[in-house]
Amino acid sequence: MIEELVSAKGFSPEPEHGALITGLLDAVASDAVPAGSLAQTGAERLAAIVGDTCVVSLLAGRFVEPIALADGLADAVAVLTPLLHQRVPAGQRHDLSDYMERFGLAAEFIAPMRARGRVLGQVVMLRRGRPRPFTPSELRVIQAVADVIALGLDGWRDPAEAPADPDTPPPDKLSRREREILALLALGHTNREIAERVHLSVRTVEWHRARIQSKLHVTGRAALARIARQHGLVGGTAVDPLG
Repeated sequence: MIEELVSAKGFSPEPEHGALITGLLDAVASDAVPAGSLAQTGAERLAAIVGDTCVVSLLAGRFVEPIALADGLADAVAVLTPLLHQRVPAGQRHDLSDYMERFGLAAEFIAPMRARGRVLGQVVMLRRGRPRPFTPSELRVIQAVADVIALGLDGWRDPAEAPADPDTPPPDKLSRREREILALLALGHTNREIAERVHLSVRTVEWHRARIQSKLHVTGRAALARIARQHGLVGGTAVDPLG
């Protein structure tokens, strides 16, 4: 299975990308890296191979908490270290003003960490200096590593164990597209079925789902379905198709 993942046609043309994912998958399968250290290991390898800065955060109830960061530049690590274990509401960005003022921000990509149909956190990749967008193969490897980290951390801090929050925000803060996707998820459609219905790629639907969960501070299809039912997005006329 590992070989199939890293050698899949079109996944990544860079040998070091496949080696990175294989190594992390092997570490997860063999417990060679303790769960508490896996995030830091993944961050260090992504920072070294993809560059420049990697921040790994866990979802903790209604908040995200950075638990690991890496950058080959010691000054950049020093600037970002105060963010470690500093919780911010899910969906809100950490303050990167000091980083941006000192190094500039060439590119930013946020990959949800997914395991067993849940979003456990996120991996944020930053590039310093002049604009240098991530290539499609780099975006794919970032997402793959984020999901491998999630596999290793699943159960270490289980977001499902967090007590239910009676103040879960209603879905009115979602965009029309997000409300549509939320309703379709609640009706039991798979990501692929939703993608075909709303004319998006599966990856884009997955990204919308991660954003929906972040905005509503919940994880898992059951929680999303409950919110959709409570607020009339299914079983009535609240779904607003975009065609």
